[in-house]
Amino acid sequence: MAFYEVYSHPALIRYKTSVCTKATLFLVVVLCLTYIPPLLVAYRSQGFWIKRSTYEEQPVVRFQYQTLLVAATSTRGEYVAWSTFPQLNNMLGANLRIPAVTVREEDQNQDGKLDLLVFQLQLPLKPNEQVYSIQLLLTFSYQLFRMSTVVMQSLAYMQHSSSVPGAKLFISGDLRLQQRTPLPHRGLYNIYNVSVIDGSSPFASAYDLENIIRSYQNRNLTTVLSCPIPVWTIGRAAAAPFEFKAEIRYPVEPPPSPLPARQPCTATGHVSKLRLVHGHYKKVLRAAGDRGRRRRGEFRGLWTGSVVRQRDRQQNKSKDKHLNTGPKRGFKQRTTV
Repeated sequence: MAFYEVYSHPALIRYKTSVCTKATLFLVVVLCLTYIPPLLVAYRSQGFWIKRSTYEEQPVVRFQYQTLLVAATSTRGEYVAWSTFPQLNNMLGANLRIPAVTVREEDQNQDGKLDLLVFQLQLPLKPNEQVYSIQLLLTFSYQLFRMSTVVMQSLAYMQHSSSVPGAKLFISGDLRLQQRTPLPHRGLYNIYNVSVIDGSSPFASAYDLENIIRSYQNRNLTTVLSCPIPVWTIGRAAAAPFEFKAEIRYPVEPPPSPLPARQPCTATGHVSKLRLVHGHYKKVLRAAGDRGRRRRGEFRGLWTGSVVRQRDRQQNKSKDKHLNTGPKRGFKQRTTV
């Protein structure tokens, strides 16, 4: 039996709403939580799965106007000296010479940080005195802020000697940071924010250059005058002072130099190698004459700014005590370098 369409009527239903609804707000929140938190995590963690990362920073350096000068005027041990510490000047007596000092710090690229120190000194001498060597200490305030917040007092040591008496000395170099162990990434690191030279001490040992340098080198963070280039000029007139000029630059600190990817070590009965694998150093010990047996001990290098710290090697030694490194029957003892 056939069916016929008697009547049809299309129905159109429209649903309208405004943009400012709870559904729109929920959609915006979901989109923000989908994209923004991963970006923040990646930014704060300096990226995902970092194998090695370096950065550069120009320190904030200020000259502290603390100086200690010692000049040898003969080959028999006679000297003249001067400092900015009244206690030391009182102890020098007849060996004290008051020089004329000129100091200028320049911001060459106009970025708000000083780039150059120009230190000039004119040391008065008697007509029968000559200068054979000179030693100079300058103190600085050194600050870092980008990764680790560091505030410390440092120094620059300059020295030059010659068998021929001189009339003028010019030295140019860079003030570089030296670091032994990594710095903390949180908080303020200011344990070295004390004067390198104890200017209030009444004892002569506090101003001895050997004691000052020894105590200074025991620190984790120090500054040195890198690549100093001295220019020694002879021919001083009898009444002319000895002239000293130093130009010290405050450069951007470069990233630390990485350890070599492979460094052979000497051992008896086995070969020790260092390999760089995914940012970690693996130490592979292989017994001589038995290439199939291997023992591994891993240690990581921790990078902060410019320094790598390795774990105590005693841990690796304790793990390898049970390793038989003696020669086997039929094999000769060998030592590989």
